[in-house]
Amino acid sequence: MLPYENGSMKYVFTILILISSFNCLQAEEGLSFAESDKMGELKDRVLDRKLQLNLVHQLIKTEDLDTQYPKLKFIFKNEMSNRYLLQSLEFFVNESKVYSFFTDPKAKEKKGSQGHEVNLPPGKHEIRIVAIYNGNDTGVFSYLSDYKVRAEGKKEIEVKKGQDQVLNIKGFEKGGVLTDFKERPAIEIMVNR
Repeated sequence: MLPYENGSMKYVFTILILISSFNCLQAEEGLSFAESDKMGELKDRVLDRKLQLNLVHQLIKTEDLDTQYPKLKFIFKNEMSNRYLLQSLEFFVNESKVYSFFTDPKAKEKKGSQGHEVNLPPGKHEIRIVAIYNGNDTGVFSYLSDYKVRAEGKKEIEVKKGQDQVLNIKGFEKGGVLTDFKERPAIEIMVNR
Protein backbone atom coordinates (compact mmCIF):
# COMPACT_ATOMS: atom_id res chain seq x y z
CA MET A 1 0.00 0.00 0.00
CA LEU A 2 1.31 3.42 -0.89
CA PRO A 3 1.38 6.06 1.85
CA TYR A 4 -0.90 8.38 -0.12
CA GLU A 5 -3.63 5.88 -1.04
CA ASN A 6 -5.74 6.29 2.11
CA GLY A 7 -5.18 10.05 2.09
CA SER A 8 -6.39 10.49 -1.49
CA MET A 9 -9.95 9.58 -0.51
CA LYS A 10 -9.79 12.31 2.15
CA TYR A 11 -8.91 14.82 -0.56
CA VAL A 12 -11.72 13.64 -2.84
CA PHE A 13 -14.26 14.09 -0.05
CA THR A 14 -12.76 17.49 0.82
CA ILE A 15 -13.10 18.61 -2.80
CA LEU A 16 -16.69 17.38 -2.97
CA ILE A 17 -17.51 19.28 0.23
CA LEU A 18 -15.91 22.43 -1.22
CA ILE A 19 -17.92 22.05 -4.41
CA SER A 20 -21.19 21.70 -2.50
CA SER A 21 -20.20 24.72 -0.38
CA PHE A 22 -19.61 26.73 -3.54
CA ASN A 23 -23.03 25.70 -4.83
CA CYS A 24 -24.65 26.76 -1.55
CA LEU A 25 -22.84 30.10 -1.69
CA GLN A 26 -24.01 30.65 -5.24
CA ALA A 27 -27.61 30.00 -4.25
CA GLU A 28 -27.45 32.14 -1.08
CA GLU A 29 -25.51 35.06 -2.54
CA GLY A 30 -27.33 35.13 -5.88
CA LEU A 31 -24.12 35.22 -7.89
CA SER A 32 -24.28 36.44 -11.44
CA PHE A 33 -24.14 34.08 -14.38
CA ALA A 34 -20.50 35.10 -15.15
CA GLU A 35 -19.40 34.51 -11.57
CA SER A 36 -21.26 31.21 -11.54
CA ASP A 37 -19.43 30.17 -14.74
CA LYS A 38 -16.06 31.03 -13.19
CA MET A 39 -16.91 28.94 -10.14
CA GLY A 40 -17.93 26.04 -12.40
CA GLU A 41 -14.63 26.29 -14.33
CA LEU A 42 -12.69 26.29 -11.07
CA LYS A 43 -14.55 23.18 -9.91
CA ASP A 44 -13.82 21.42 -13.21
CA ARG A 45 -10.10 22.27 -13.03
CA VAL A 46 -9.84 20.97 -9.46
CA LEU A 47 -11.58 17.71 -10.39
CA ASP A 48 -9.39 17.31 -13.51
CA ARG A 49 -6.21 17.74 -11.44
CA LYS A 50 -7.43 15.24 -8.88
CA LEU A 51 -8.27 12.72 -11.60
CA GLN A 52 -4.81 13.17 -13.15
CA LEU A 53 -3.16 12.65 -9.77
CA ASN A 54 -5.16 9.48 -9.13
CA LEU A 55 -4.19 8.13 -12.57
CA VAL A 56 -0.49 8.76 -11.85
CA HIS A 57 -0.78 7.02 -8.47
CA GLN A 58 -2.53 4.05 -10.10
CA LEU A 59 0.16 3.84 -12.79
CA ILE A 60 2.90 3.86 -10.16
CA LYS A 61 1.13 1.08 -8.27
CA THR A 62 0.36 -1.15 -11.26
CA GLU A 63 3.80 -0.77 -12.84
CA ASP A 64 5.61 -1.45 -9.52
CA LEU A 65 7.50 1.82 -9.87
CA ASP A 66 7.21 2.50 -6.14
CA THR A 67 9.45 -0.51 -5.37
CA GLN A 68 12.34 1.42 -6.96
CA TYR A 69 12.05 4.08 -4.25
CA PRO A 70 14.30 3.90 -1.17
CA LYS A 71 13.04 1.74 1.69
CA LEU A 72 12.10 3.16 5.05
CA LYS A 73 12.07 0.49 7.74
CA PHE A 74 10.20 1.06 11.01
CA ILE A 75 11.43 -0.87 14.06
CA PHE A 76 9.40 -0.31 17.23
CA LYS A 77 10.69 -1.50 20.60
CA ASN A 78 8.44 -1.31 23.63
CA GLU A 79 10.41 -0.47 26.79
CA MET A 80 7.47 0.42 29.02
CA SER A 81 7.21 -1.10 32.50
CA ASN A 82 4.72 -3.82 33.45
CA ARG A 83 2.26 -1.08 34.46
CA TYR A 84 1.55 -0.44 30.77
CA LEU A 85 0.36 -2.95 28.16
CA LEU A 86 0.68 -2.02 24.50
CA GLN A 87 -2.81 -2.13 22.99
CA SER A 88 -2.23 -0.68 19.52
CA LEU A 89 0.45 0.86 17.39
CA GLU A 90 0.09 2.92 14.19
CA PHE A 91 2.70 4.30 11.77
CA PHE A 92 1.81 7.31 9.61
CA VAL A 93 3.72 8.86 6.69
CA ASN A 94 2.49 12.30 5.65
CA GLU A 95 -0.72 11.70 7.64
CA SER A 96 -1.51 8.47 5.77
CA LYS A 97 -1.57 5.30 7.84
CA VAL A 98 0.94 2.74 6.55
CA TYR A 99 0.81 0.19 9.39
CA SER A 100 -1.47 -0.85 12.26
CA PHE A 101 -0.84 -3.38 15.00
CA PHE A 102 -3.27 -4.50 17.71
CA THR A 103 -2.40 -6.81 20.59
CA ASP A 104 -4.54 -9.51 22.07
CA PRO A 105 -6.38 -7.89 25.02
CA LYS A 106 -5.72 -11.00 27.13
CA ALA A 107 -1.95 -10.89 26.53
CA LYS A 108 0.08 -9.88 29.58
CA GLU A 109 3.40 -9.24 27.84
CA LYS A 110 4.94 -5.81 28.17
CA LYS A 111 7.94 -6.19 25.90
CA GLY A 112 8.10 -6.82 22.22
CA SER A 113 8.98 -5.20 18.98
CA GLN A 114 7.20 -4.60 15.71
CA GLY A 115 8.57 -3.82 12.29
CA HIS A 116 7.31 -2.64 8.94
CA GLU A 117 8.84 -1.17 5.80
CA VAL A 118 7.58 1.09 3.03
CA ASN A 119 9.04 2.53 -0.15
CA LEU A 120 9.03 6.33 -0.25
CA PRO A 121 9.89 8.77 -3.03
CA PRO A 122 12.87 11.05 -2.33
CA GLY A 123 12.00 14.23 -0.46
CA LYS A 124 10.82 15.35 2.97
CA HIS A 125 8.24 13.27 4.79
CA GLU A 126 6.53 13.63 8.15
CA ILE A 127 6.55 10.49 10.28
CA ARG A 128 4.07 10.07 13.12
CA ILE A 129 3.87 7.13 15.51
CA VAL A 130 0.87 6.59 17.80
CA ALA A 131 0.85 3.99 20.58
CA ILE A 132 -2.10 3.27 22.89
CA TYR A 133 -1.34 1.66 26.24
CA ASN A 134 -3.70 0.07 28.76
CA GLY A 135 -2.97 0.43 32.45
CA ASN A 136 -1.96 -2.84 34.11
CA ASP A 137 -1.72 -2.97 37.87
CA THR A 138 -3.16 -4.85 40.82
CA GLY A 139 -3.77 -4.24 44.49
CA VAL A 140 -4.01 -0.62 45.61
CA PHE A 141 -3.35 0.58 42.05
CA SER A 142 -5.85 -1.73 40.31
CA TYR A 143 -7.83 1.33 39.19
CA LEU A 144 -5.01 1.98 36.68
CA SER A 145 -6.29 -0.96 34.63
CA ASP A 146 -9.21 1.23 33.57
CA TYR A 147 -6.89 3.80 31.95
CA LYS A 148 -5.96 4.03 28.29
CA VAL A 149 -3.00 6.28 27.62
CA ARG A 150 -1.88 7.65 24.25
CA ALA A 151 1.75 8.32 23.33
CA GLU A 152 2.69 10.06 20.11
CA GLY A 153 5.96 10.93 18.41
CA LYS A 154 6.63 12.98 15.26
CA LYS A 155 9.69 13.53 13.15
CA GLU A 156 10.38 15.02 9.75
CA ILE A 157 12.84 13.01 7.70
CA GLU A 158 14.46 13.45 4.31
CA VAL A 159 14.59 10.46 2.00
CA LYS A 160 17.43 10.59 -0.50
CA LYS A 161 17.57 8.71 -3.77
CA GLY A 162 19.28 5.34 -3.38
CA GLN A 163 19.52 5.55 0.44
CA ASP A 164 17.46 3.19 2.56
CA GLN A 165 16.77 4.31 6.12
CA VAL A 166 15.82 2.68 9.41
CA LEU A 167 13.68 4.38 12.00
CA ASN A 168 14.33 3.04 15.50
CA ILE A 169 11.25 3.87 17.52
CA LYS A 170 11.14 3.41 21.26
CA GLY A 171 8.14 3.49 23.58
CA PHE A 172 9.41 4.48 27.03
CA GLU A 173 8.41 6.13 30.30
CA LYS A 174 9.47 9.72 30.81
CA GLY A 175 9.56 11.68 34.04
CA GLY A 176 10.12 10.49 37.57
CA VAL A 177 8.30 9.08 40.57
CA LEU A 178 6.05 12.14 40.87
CA THR A 179 5.08 12.18 37.17
CA ASP A 180 1.40 11.36 36.65
CA PHE A 181 0.66 7.87 35.28
CA LYS A 182 -1.02 9.36 32.19
CA GLU A 183 1.93 11.66 31.41
CA ARG A 184 4.68 9.02 31.43
CA PRO A 185 4.31 7.24 28.06
CA ALA A 186 6.49 8.76 25.35
CA ILE A 187 7.76 7.87 21.87
CA GLU A 188 11.28 8.52 20.64
CA ILE A 189 12.17 8.30 16.91
CA MET A 190 15.81 7.94 15.81
CA VAL A 191 16.93 7.84 12.16
CA ASN A 192 19.73 5.51 11.03
CA ARG A 193 21.04 5.45 7.47
